[in-house]
Amino acid sequence: MQLIDYFKILEKNKSIFSSNRDFVSDKINALQNIWEIGNPSLIPNLFPYLKSDSKEIREFTFFIIDDFFNKLDKKNHLYETLRYCEVKIADFKFFKNNFSVKDYFTLIQIASQNRNGYIREFAVEELSNSENSDAIKFIIFRLSDWVEIIRNKAVQALVNFKKIEYLNCLVENLYLFEWIIKTKRANLTIVYENIFQFILEEENYLLDNIKNFSEKNRIILARKVYNSKNENDRFFKEFLNDKNYLVRIFALKKFDILNKIEIENLLKDKSSKIRLQTLFEIDKRKNLTSEIALNFVADESAAIRDLARKNLRNVDFAEIYADNIKNNKNLKGSIFGLSEVQGKKYVNYIFPFLTCEKTYLVKIAFLSIEKLEPQIAFDFAYENFENKNIFLRNFFVKYFVKHYTEDVLEKARYIYKTGDYEARKSMLRLFSSIGKYITISDLMIGLIDENPALRDLSVNYIENWKLKANSYFIEPDPALLKKSKEIHEIVCEILKEKKYFYRNPLENLDFYFK
Repeated sequence: MQLIDYFKILEKNKSIFSSNRDFVSDKINALQNIWEIGNPSLIPNLFPYLKSDSKEIREFTFFIIDDFFNKLDKKNHLYETLRYCEVKIADFKFFKNNFSVKDYFTLIQIASQNRNGYIREFAVEELSNSENSDAIKFIIFRLSDWVEIIRNKAVQALVNFKKIEYLNCLVENLYLFEWIIKTKRANLTIVYENIFQFILEEENYLLDNIKNFSEKNRIILARKVYNSKNENDRFFKEFLNDKNYLVRIFALKKFDILNKIEIENLLKDKSSKIRLQTLFEIDKRKNLTSEIALNFVADESAAIRDLARKNLRNVDFAEIYADNIKNNKNLKGSIFGLSEVQGKKYVNYIFPFLTCEKTYLVKIAFLSIEKLEPQIAFDFAYENFENKNIFLRNFFVKYFVKHYTEDVLEKARYIYKTGDYEARKSMLRLFSSIGKYITISDLMIGLIDENPALRDLSVNYIENWKLKANSYFIEPDPALLKKSKEIHEIVCEILKEKKYFYRNPLENLDFYFK
């Protein structure tokens, strides 16, 4: 049975021939099936059964609605999902008398998203009087309501929650203010600043609990505290020890209050952005000594390596990098660094890493050799094009998108013809990425692959090709056009015979080959 069939059971009136127990049992079974195969979009369809004469049906209906409601994205999909719930203000008296306070509150939250302005207004009033911190989120939504009286009531409702016991929840909903402001649904600047000033007034509470707030709200707090010109240095000390670098970076805004040990820890920070900003702050104060700079010439961050080199004079960087590579020290920064200072004479030190077991080192070595010895890099990629390591194979596919030759394309076609599923998939990706008229024939051949997943992938790639075709301003080579027409005819015949697709994916594609 389908969902519509279960809802038909719910709509049935009681027959004079059926017992009340059977009548209720049938509806409970229907609700059970709706719950098992349904989704949150069904909440409006279930709402009428909250007023059932049967307590069992009412309570199970609410249970399902509550479960679906909790699965909703509480930011993006609330209104679109809940707006059509058919409910009257008079119904809430029934709900209040027949459901628990907790369940009634859930129904009010749902009602706050109703398309009917009177229902939303009533819901805001109920949320305002609820003394439930979970009301805050739904009140904030109504701050951007298109009805002015509802917006004003929402502003007033928030005042009821400007109390220390609701501080945690106010902080945890800062992101919602920012989201509404960002989407330009309403100008909440004054309301937002008013709430934030209230939060900031409770400095001690904030500082004692800042570690307990969610990551996204700690980031907002750090930015807002900094922009408020708050003079309490303890905030910035807390930011310094935060787990998220986007919070830690605000500690650098008050660099002068940091002691030597704190600065040293920042220079060792796992985030390159923190290390770089710390070096900038030191450099700004003319304290970036040669000793400090030398410690960062082989940093994993290219920006840090560049800054360090600019602060050193008469230093043979290539020799430093070569020595590090020889001793397996700071490998990533040193291998990249060698290519940045054109240390071609030490390129032999990098070659062994092309065949090491660590994929990330193979990639780093290849990218550096590509700068120092492009032909050697090309030859290596060509030889390892069908590497069994899928990550490396896809890495070389990406390289050949910009460096393909006719030989590369021929090898790719051979790999597609003889390779396994993953190899053929990689080659199709290459053909699609190269695009234009050069590889459209290869994508058409993908439509008759023995593997249905690769056939479907080829369909997607051809659709993408068609979207881009009109932007190909250069007239295609006549030889490529001729080949494309021939392959098109052959593949069409095979598709007609094999019936792989309900609709031929090559339909109208020949338009582009005229």
